[in-house]
Amino acid sequence: MVVMAGAVFFLGYKNSNDATEGHFIKIGALLPLSGNAANYGEGSREGIEIAKDDLKSKYLNLNIQVVYEDSFYDPKRAVDGYRKLKDISNISAILTGGSQISSAVKNLSDKDNVLQMAIWSGAPSYSSGVHNFTFRVTALADEHIPALVEYLDNHNYKKLALLYANNEFGVAFKESFENFPNKKISVVPYGFSSEDMDFRTLLLKVKNDKTDAIFFVGLVKQFVGVLKEANELGIKKKFFSQWSVEDQQLLDGANDLAEGIIYTYPFDYNTPYSKDFTFKYQQKYNKVPNGYVAESYVGTMLMGEAINACQNKVNVNCWKDYLDKIKNFPTIMGLVTMDSRGDIKAGKVFLKTVKDGKFVKLEE
Repeated sequence: MVVMAGAVFFLGYKNSNDATEGHFIKIGALLPLSGNAANYGEGSREGIEIAKDDLKSKYLNLNIQVVYEDSFYDPKRAVDGYRKLKDISNISAILTGGSQISSAVKNLSDKDNVLQMAIWSGAPSYSSGVHNFTFRVTALADEHIPALVEYLDNHNYKKLALLYANNEFGVAFKESFENFPNKKISVVPYGFSSEDMDFRTLLLKVKNDKTDAIFFVGLVKQFVGVLKEANELGIKKKFFSQWSVEDQQLLDGANDLAEGIIYTYPFDYNTPYSKDFTFKYQQKYNKVPNGYVAESYVGTMLMGEAINACQNKVNVNCWKDYLDKIKNFPTIMGLVTMDSRGDIKAGKVFLKTVKDGKFVKLEE
């Protein structure tokens, strides 16, 4: 499905009896709708759509308009997209996908008193400094590392090649891995551009560096290329990664080369909390929801809950106060609590793998 930048989706009715009668509270959604990261933007849009339906059913007087804009997964173009959403669409809140996108918009949204909800934005730097109107529904990069380090230590891996995109997302994983305390494994970092699609030169260095495993942080399209080129170069090292690689593109593009890959993941679609959501999503999209879908859904739902609690009015300070007080709130990601930095905490990151051409929980 192709989504055009600037597309608008409506939520609610005009028969509200409150102060916003006949008007809509506008929420921007700044997502990659084209380019190499468009699959993540599409998943996010699907999560927002399900949330839109659920909020509509739950709160009949909730008048929300969601305005989509393409971030192109590029910080500079994302800033342009944000300004368009603010100056032309007059948004009061915004959902942003991607660490470098959320961070690029942070200072602008805070200055404009626009509430920002970051989704799939794992860089800890986003929530550093003063917490004003910036929130997040993502497990941080350093929350992905413990499960992986435990596995590596238990299986006697000694030296890890770390292939990471040289952007805020990739650097966050690199720093989190390097700074993790008491790990037994050493890390050899190799950075690459966010736009790179040819990794042969980098992989030749990895082939000869005496590491015994490879950890990849980047887009799934890039990972497919890495797996193919590593195979061509005769690299037999074990591959590890993180949640961005769970995508049908990996199975279709890498085929058997994806088998046995182990990666970290923050969302289980088959729990008591997520069961009903998963059913509705499967009915609508004929597939199971991934983490990008889930975070977009939760971020949108929390915004809707805050707006409803503040009498369906544009009151960003009231929205912030509501979100800051969230504690043990039920979501499809489990019970969530907002911490002092504006980040929700929900459950543990776990390990998954590709087995028989499917994404499954790792069982040992």
